[in-house]
Amino acid sequence: MPLLLRRVSRLALIVYTLLLLLVVFQPQPELAVGSVEVAREAVVNAVPAAAPHVNDVRIEFLMNTILFVPLTFLASLVWPRVRWSEWVVAAFVISCSIELFQAVVLDARSAQYPDVVSNTLGGLVGAVLGAGVLRVLVRPRHTDV
Repeated sequence: MPLLLRRVSRLALIVYTLLLLLVVFQPQPELAVGSVEVAREAVVNAVPAAAPHVNDVRIEFLMNTILFVPLTFLASLVWPRVRWSEWVVAAFVISCSIELFQAVVLDARSAQYPDVVSNTLGGLVGAVLGAGVLRVLVRPRHTDV
């Protein structure tokens, strides 16, 4: 893999991780709740026919899934020897840790099992995308004999 891509990925991973920590360890739930409401309205405005099927629970699940995609995608580019399945396990462990922290330390936040499921799903998507990118970038070079 090109060195520049690895360095850019490393910087992006650091920045994204810091932003992720800021969001998930926010003491008050207003940021999360407000984000769900804004996203729901955006989806309903963009696709009015979807309005009967769009609710806060589905939007929150989708947003939590999307939240973890960049994390495992970038991590797989920074550490290409780690298999995609190991990134999925890492996403599960990180998600469980976040939910446990929210349950124990952040009184205003609530830990929810669906968040672990959606975060792990996002970890899977990011890890598989990362593995696909790596497969394209690190192709065996064919030489004519």
